[in-house]
Amino acid sequence: MFDQSISDAAYWPDELSRGDIVLFRFPAVESGLNAAKMRPCLVLDLHGHGNNRRATLAYGTSAQTAANRGYEIWVKRRSSMATAGLNRPTRFVGSRRISTLLCQDDFRSGPLGSPVIGKLDDYLLKRMHAIRARLQADHDIAMETLQEKRDEHKRWLCEDSASASRELSKSALPRLREGVA
Repeated sequence: MFDQSISDAAYWPDELSRGDIVLFRFPAVESGLNAAKMRPCLVLDLHGHGNNRRATLAYGTSAQTAANRGYEIWVKRRSSMATAGLNRPTRFVGSRRISTLLCQDDFRSGPLGSPVIGKLDDYLLKRMHAIRARLQADHDIAMETLQEKRDEHKRWLCEDSASASRELSKSALPRLREGVA
């Protein structure tokens, strides 16, 4: 299915790309306990260099519940599952993601000696890119809203400071006149 040897597995971070499926111990908060469960995760993005290289991973699950919904990529077709290295239908949840260093111990080797078990097919890659664009747009909107709030807060502080200075000047003016007279 994949043309990969064990010797190539040692360099898997160098070959990692968007759309790859990796095995990763994704942190979960269940029943108030911090737990991590090995699961397939989708590589949404890569950034950094060398030992600081990071991947943004989307949570993968085969559970068909209403939990963890949003920005999903469903891998359902048999051919898509085979390409992705999955043995059952899986959905990758873009609204539940993590950014992690590639040198972390939470990556686990799969049957080919590498954490990379497969990749999305071309159709699902297009879906992933559309979701990445929506996530980026949401991020940009949130950052712009935050900047607007900061600017407004700064303006309020300046107005309050100017108003306080005017009040101080008004209250000090009569005393200055009395002292001068």
